[in-house]
Amino acid sequence: MLCSQMRRNVSPIVLNKMTSITLKEALLQYKTHLDATRSPQPAANCFNQTKSAVTRYLLTGMGYPPPAGRKPTKAETEQVEQALQSICLEQLGRALVDLDKGFDALQSNETQRQSNRSRIAAFLKWVEEEGLLPRKGRQQRTHRCPQINLGRGAHTQKRLTVRDHKLPYGLIAVKPKEVELATKIRADPLATEEEKQWVEEIEQRLALDANAENLYEFLTKERFAHRQDNPVSPSTGRLHIKHLRLFLGWRHYITGVPLEQLAFDVLMPHVQLPDEDEDDSSVIKAAKKAIKKIEADLDQELVSFQDFLEHERESQSPHTPQHYLKAIEKSLRCQYHREAKDTTYSNVPGMGVIQKHRAALRQKEAAHDGVVDLTLKWLDLPDVLKKIVTPLRQECEFRVMSGNQRPLSSIAASFQRYAVWGVLTYEPPRRQEEWRRAKLTSSCLLTDKPQGAAVGQCIHPLPPQKARYNRTEKYYPYLHKADGVWLLDHTEFSYKTAKTYKKQSLEIPNVPFPDGKYFYDYLEAFLYGYYRDQQGNWRSAGELNAPPGANWKLYSLRMTFNPQPVLVGKAGKQQVAMPQGVFVQPQEGTAYDTVGFSQVIGKAAHRLTGQRLTPHLLRDIYATWFLDQGYTSQQISSLAYAMGHSEAMLRRKYDKRKANQKRRAAQEAVSAIVSEHTK
Repeated sequence: MLCSQMRRNVSPIVLNKMTSITLKEALLQYKTHLDATRSPQPAANCFNQTKSAVTRYLLTGMGYPPPAGRKPTKAETEQVEQALQSICLEQLGRALVDLDKGFDALQSNETQRQSNRSRIAAFLKWVEEEGLLPRKGRQQRTHRCPQINLGRGAHTQKRLTVRDHKLPYGLIAVKPKEVELATKIRADPLATEEEKQWVEEIEQRLALDANAENLYEFLTKERFAHRQDNPVSPSTGRLHIKHLRLFLGWRHYITGVPLEQLAFDVLMPHVQLPDEDEDDSSVIKAAKKAIKKIEADLDQELVSFQDFLEHERESQSPHTPQHYLKAIEKSLRCQYHREAKDTTYSNVPGMGVIQKHRAALRQKEAAHDGVVDLTLKWLDLPDVLKKIVTPLRQECEFRVMSGNQRPLSSIAASFQRYAVWGVLTYEPPRRQEEWRRAKLTSSCLLTDKPQGAAVGQCIHPLPPQKARYNRTEKYYPYLHKADGVWLLDHTEFSYKTAKTYKKQSLEIPNVPFPDGKYFYDYLEAFLYGYYRDQQGNWRSAGELNAPPGANWKLYSLRMTFNPQPVLVGKAGKQQVAMPQGVFVQPQEGTAYDTVGFSQVIGKAAHRLTGQRLTPHLLRDIYATWFLDQGYTSQQISSLAYAMGHSEAMLRRKYDKRKANQKRRAAQEAVSAIVSEHTK
């Protein structure tokens, strides 16, 4: 996607690197370099910001008079130009120290310090790379990846709960190899009775699989005759089927119900509901009697199943049975969808029984302290950034501490790991499935090319509107870039609370770093690859419109994983290949599942800190930190919105403060009052 031609000898000024040059000449050189390697507007913005950082803050720190106002006068501009012309590059040996002095003199806030320091650091790095400011003394050991500590062992060895290993009990879908073997046995005249019984079981399971597919269609199809409520997303539909497989497996393996008596969409005997205008009272009485008997049986069965989960499976959270009850409720809706009166399905037999159990579980959950000891997982927000995210950025270097080069696959894995952590921590963290399922447009029409895009520039526009809102694609968020900003684009269906908060395009922050790099540099280096010179200095391929020089080599990162298209559809049947996922499993090249994505977070956190963080826990950490540090109500509300839920939900679900933390503000206020009145 990059133009193969390059600009050689970009500087119109021939410099003798043995002769000192002025700061003004170096800035002109830097401007020419930016114009040659970036699009016009980004190049202009970068140079203007760099020159502003030099003239306003660096010169002030070097002892020159600071500007009187925000916009310099004509006299001040002339003085600045004279200073730039008189300062030699050798005088920049303590530039970062002088810069801090300038910040202090002008009373700059932290945002101003960080952004301007990044610009100066990038300029100094370019000066050094060009040989305009040679290093003195022994060459430093640069581009070393910190030692990756594996001494804490596998993160799974740090168990969060104490439970014995349990054998599976759910109904497993029939595998293609089982179908093939069953076909051979069925055609074999010498098959044994045991083999024939096994074939019969396979046929019964195949019928159940087809029945599960019918329920899945009812749950997810855009339009379904007589269905009262809206469809659910494909992932939610698969989750309901998963829990029903476990429930039916309990019925079969634990309570002894034969396979032929099981169905996903008929969990209890069907009763013909009488019409409201039914004249025959005996029919109504008979129906009510049958419903009462069925509901009593269902009530007892749900009690027995929850006892099984709690005592035999050692399930300790009241939240766990809720998944099964929700799936059972969906099954009942399917069973009676032709007879339901409204979207609540309140007239459906058994619905009141399920709602009774769900209400009891919600009440129990409200008073539940949680199953896992948080001390085994918890880190405060500053520690997450300092002890995990920053070291992960440092691990993107291409050499080990001994100086040997790392395998490209290891470097690619480091970039992906850091990018995952970055998108979950450099902004209020969204739910992990949004990033796990996020996709990247792999191609676009020439008519979709954005205005201002340079020749050969990497672009990733959104798919056309029609394709974006087809039956499957509308459930996936897309990562794309518009006007120099990376966005995670959501439809009204692609995240959990989309019905409430609708379509959103969430900006990914371009966090600056002291060495002159930005988060976008790492994100685009992972997506497109990066160019690296012989000294190991790199630039992301997304940053450039042409290769930077003959001594720079392009290294693929994400593409080393051989990313595969996302397959949509039932396994074993015709599937549709959709665009690739943004983050892919290094070995398989496929999109992450829930466990794999969680391990990206858990493994990195454990080896760096010994704590077993999870993607969802990052949401707790953000919410708890904001609440504990006394941020304003407006900021708390904004945080909740950014995380994709309400402020009430944030306080109820994500607040992990201990009792003494919650009462601290009130205690401090009371102490102040007591102290004042007891003098």
